[in-house]
Amino acid sequence: MRKEDFYGVYDYGDNLQPGATLKIERSITMDLNAPDLTPFIKTDIQELENMRKISVAAEQEIFDGLNVPLSKWERQAALTKLIDRAIEYLKTSEIEHTGNKWVKDRYADEKISNRVYQMSASIYEDCTYDRQTQQRIPTAWYVTWNVGVHTPKQGKMQTNMLIMAIISGNNPNLRKTNENRIFIDNAMLMTMLYFLTCPVA
Repeated sequence: MRKEDFYGVYDYGDNLQPGATLKIERSITMDLNAPDLTPFIKTDIQELENMRKISVAAEQEIFDGLNVPLSKWERQAALTKLIDRAIEYLKTSEIEHTGNKWVKDRYADEKISNRVYQMSASIYEDCTYDRQTQQRIPTAWYVTWNVGVHTPKQGKMQTNMLIMAIISGNNPNLRKTNENRIFIDNAMLMTMLYFLTCPVA
């Protein structure tokens, strides 16, 4: 606490985080036995109340006047934050990507990516067993894919999920969704995937 002539001031709430926040906090304290009330003892209460109104109005005027320097700080802090973003961008290493080429990841899923986005697709082939030929015959393909964009965070690149959808053949649990499709051959399926993943520069 900071000591003045007849009062004390707490200013422990003051804090500046460059480019983020500015806090200025003041609390006034006064010892009950310390102030000298002699000048006010013979003053009428109504006069004291009027004096208080004048004092409060003066406080408000000072408070309102703080908006001007605070608005200057706001703009300066915005510039600091902008510079911080530029520094973060330059320190962020380029993300690894496939160069708009389909590759298989460690889970055997198809994956394609570039500097901007990443997409992965998982294909499950449903088959029925033909007793006459004793072979498994493909009847439908189930496709699950997700798409995300790369954004920097704390000096590293991360992928934010944008879309996740399922295209199915005859899965009864997905009949009510708008994404249902039946692909009667693999060529039709791959054509769909091609149009979904046309390379983006």
